[in-house]
Amino acid sequence: LTERFSECVEAEIKEARDELSRLRTELGYGGVTEIVVASPAMKQAVEWAQRFHLDRSVPVLIEGETGTGKEILARIVHHGADCHGQPFIDVNCALFLDEIGELPLELQAKLLRVLQEHEFYRVGGLKKIKCDVRLICATNRNLQEMADSGGFRRDLYYRLHVGRILIPPLRERVEDIVPLFESFLQQKAGGKYQLNDSAKQYLRGYSWPGNVRELRNVVERVTLFLPPGRIALKDLPLGVSEKGPATQCLLNPYDFVLPEDGFDLDDFMRR
Repeated sequence: LTERFSECVEAEIKEARDELSRLRTELGYGGVTEIVVASPAMKQAVEWAQRFHLDRSVPVLIEGETGTGKEILARIVHHGADCHGQPFIDVNCALFLDEIGELPLELQAKLLRVLQEHEFYRVGGLKKIKCDVRLICATNRNLQEMADSGGFRRDLYYRLHVGRILIPPLRERVEDIVPLFESFLQQKAGGKYQLNDSAKQYLRGYSWPGNVRELRNVVERVTLFLPPGRIALKDLPLGVSEKGPATQCLLNPYDFVLPEDGFDLDDFMRR
């Protein structure tokens, strides 16, 4: 029975390794090939990620708005240009700690101890366990402001800040917008779609409150509903193309604010 059990475990391990190898091949080893870099700000962010990859002792903190691509940058920090064989574990709060700002204060103290002493106790355990892991954290919150207000441990923030990388929102790196859009088009449909100049101009002027994630969703909708060919301004989804930048706030729910004195709904709908 024991021998049979061992055979089953070995078979499961082999299957898992084969699946991991297949996924690495499909994703360009960890999905790193998904990133498009054109703006100086993103070139600097990628440069820092590659630099931190060379020193696994430095914890890395990636800050940026939701949808900016923090996980992709985390994969660059981990994988770099070569393969060391360590897996990349992607979970909410623990080796890629997504939304570290949501971690309760009592757990922040334990995380700091792990970073400083490289050891921890299992839940209910009495024996210290040594660990050698690369810690990468991400957040869309301002940890410095949280530390100043007491919502985040200042000592933990200073430790994480050693490896801080800031990803600017897409609206602040205009040079990346069209290359990203065209890259996603290529991934979805090969060379079947092309942007005309008016569409490119408007995409650069749109605020992209959802950042790269929103841009990718626009590409998916365009390729779903449009036949192959040139993509014009009129072909872009509502909220991105129907109005120019001067009236964009009427279409963007993140920016829209009702006037204090109200407004005429019928007149609004006629516009």
